[in-house]
Formats: sequence, structure tokens, C-alpha cells
Amino acid sequence: MASGMKEAHCAEAIGVPQYRFTVWREYTKRPVDWKPKPRSAEKRAVATAITALVPVTVTDDIRVAPGMTLVTPRGYRIEGLTLEQAKELLEVIA
Repeated sequence: MASGMKEAHCAEAIGVPQYRFTVWREYTKRPVDWKPKPRSAEKRAVATAITALVPVTVTDDIRVAPGMTLVTPRGYRIEGLTLEQAKELLEVIA
């Protein structure tokens, strides 16, 4: 945005909804001592289950066959597709 790009174009470029900028700006305006309202134990358990970190194993032995790469606006990346596989995938998610 500092370069003059409109907010809508920024949102599209980084793959987030435009309203998110407003939410982020409001968040930075909160006082330093701001704390969220206490939640019930049930709501905390659900929130923890949704946002809990899970272990991920990363290995160096992954081999990607040459082919097409599909990258979604949310950042999911699928590599090594044939033209037919890419076409089928796009038909399913479109």
C-alpha cells in the first residue's frame, strides 16, 4: 500500500479478504493492557482444539516429478501434475 497499490489489490495479491486489513488496524489500536473477555471452559476447549499446534514431519527425501504446479490463493501448492490431472483438479475445485 505504501507504493500506492489500492487495498483491494493488496488483499488479492496476498490472498486475504479485504476486511482483514480493518481488523488488523483495529487490533493495533487496542491499549497495551487490553485483554479479551473471559470465555467459558467449553468455548476455550473448542478454540484450543481448532488452533492447537500439531506435529509435522519434514523430510528431505521427497521427490517431485516434473510437471505443472497449482498454487491456490490461500497458498496451497500442488506440484508434479500432468496437464490432465491439473484440469481434473481445477474442475473439482472450481
